Amino acid sequence: MIHSMSDNAPGPLFDQGKLAWHLETSDLAILASLYREFLEQLQASLRGIATAKLPEGQQDLLLNVSRLEGTSKMVGATRLAECLELLARSASQGSAETASLVTLVEIVGQHTNDTISRHIDSLAAGSR
Repeated sequence: MIHSMSDNAPGPLFDQGKLAWHLETSDLAILASLYREFLEQLQASLRGIATAKLPEGQQDLLLNVSRLEGTSKMVGATRLAECLELLARSASQGSAETASLVTLVEIVGQHTNDTISRHIDSLAAGSR
């Protein structure tokens, strides 16, 4: 069974201040633009993760997971990054849990997409 590296509770679904902190900016237009780019990557990566056929597609799966995990951390999609870390570890070990973790990543990814989409809307409203 694949477990998290810590017994701590999972991180928040979305840390709204993380991207602004990383970039040291409060420019709402820049933040909204980068969030939109992340959401495009999120959808493409989720498709790649969902369609990877294991074991022959393991490298494609791990590439999609790695890319998405890094950008998820950057924008503050904390829970998604944690799930992706578990998925990468599971796929690397050839664990039977990999398929279940793919499903979990898809679910958390969709919730993340919806949450960040709402945040973009609030940024747009705040910049008017």
